[in-house]
Amino acid sequence: MAAHDGFDRVVLNVEGEGVPGWFIRYEEEPIADPAGEPMSVAGEAFLRVAIRNVALPPDLPERLREQVWDEERVAAPEDGVVQEVVGDAISAGQHGFYVGIDALRPYLVERIEQEDGAHRVVIDVFHEEPDPDPLTGDPSTAPREEAGDPDTQFVHDVRVGTHDGFDRVVVEHSGDASVGWSTAYVDDARARDVLGLEEPGEVVLEITIRNITPPDELPDELQTWDAGPIEGPSGGVIEQVDAAVADDHHVIVVGLPEELRYLVEYVDAPPGRLIVDIFHR
Repeated sequence: MAAHDGFDRVVLNVEGEGVPGWFIRYEEEPIADPAGEPMSVAGEAFLRVAIRNVALPPDLPERLREQVWDEERVAAPEDGVVQEVVGDAISAGQHGFYVGIDALRPYLVERIEQEDGAHRVVIDVFHEEPDPDPLTGDPSTAPREEAGDPDTQFVHDVRVGTHDGFDRVVVEHSGDASVGWSTAYVDDARARDVLGLEEPGEVVLEITIRNITPPDELPDELQTWDAGPIEGPSGGVIEQVDAAVADDHHVIVVGLPEELRYLVEYVDAPPGRLIVDIFHR
């Protein structure tokens, strides 16, 4: 962040594959997302900035986690109109910020792709109303947005089989990047009420695949797996497998007769596969 002749500049550096999206607008007061609580931000006008198509820190390789910007706030330079920049949460595929400004002022936004493939989102907040620039656009206080182009990731197959001493669930996804994932036993009500599944099983093992492309954003020739519910294999412990998609998450629900021990392995090779082995006893 720096002050220049006639404008203040805020630069957000974005690393990784794909093209980040962004959404910027003025809001009456700074509200934390997704908590919904008021935030303390210096200034009289508040520019909400959301960088989209980002991965959650737990889903990043360990070497990249420490590079995620996690400062609570950054003080502004002297003699400018920007008061400070305050970081918000990383949630639902976006990283939020607030730019506190001394008054409602026009601004411009530009995304710049670097030679190494990284991107910069550059926000120029003007001290006064500038003359329109035919090359960069007309500064204003109106909301601005760019969708970006994240890597296309989607679950395209789920397979279930029984083996000597265990059942295996294989969740296969397309795309060049690794997905995030989590597994947990959840109660029956969550599977019914939150995911809308009718008979998930006596005990529910929930497998969540994160950072996928929502089905309505996929090209027509690509299809997300939606063949459920499927019955468990004969002689195994899995009763049935079903699935639901919510935002950038694909949730696979495994119905079991009781909580059983299981192991998980992620194979990071095209196609990526999450393998869950559930032991019979």
